[in-house]
Amino acid sequence: MNRILCTVASVLLFLVSAGGCGSGNPKTHKVTGIVTYQGKVVDGASVSFFVKGAARPSSGLTDAQGKFTLTTFAANDGALPGDNIVTVTKVESNEMKPEDMAKMMSGGATRPPVPKALLPLKYASEEGGLTAKVEPGKTNDFKFDLTD
Repeated sequence: MNRILCTVASVLLFLVSAGGCGSGNPKTHKVTGIVTYQGKVVDGASVSFFVKGAARPSSGLTDAQGKFTLTTFAANDGALPGDNIVTVTKVESNEMKPEDMAKMMSGGATRPPVPKALLPLKYASEEGGLTAKVEPGKTNDFKFDLTD
């Protein structure tokens, strides 16, 4: 029994020490900003930064003042450095009523509600032309003024 406990303890010790102190994630840099559409701040928009070749985007939501802070690996840790493609989306969610869900599940004609885009769809992809260069040691605060 002691031999089993020693083996388990050794494996656990190895796993803890192999993990090291760092997370192994690339370095991120604080990124904040504001989104406006037709001159008015946008509340509840999703903002994403994509570095070409990176496995993970950075994202955040705008608040009532249109301000956002990005997260990549941990809350508000920022974005990866470099040239980023930026997307901004906001949709109006039309929640399905329970009775409509039941009709749809039983083969009825009811369709799930289609979310309505509240910002021009071009900003949901790189076609929108939004970019941002995230630089280490700099104030990475961006303003995105969206138009039709």
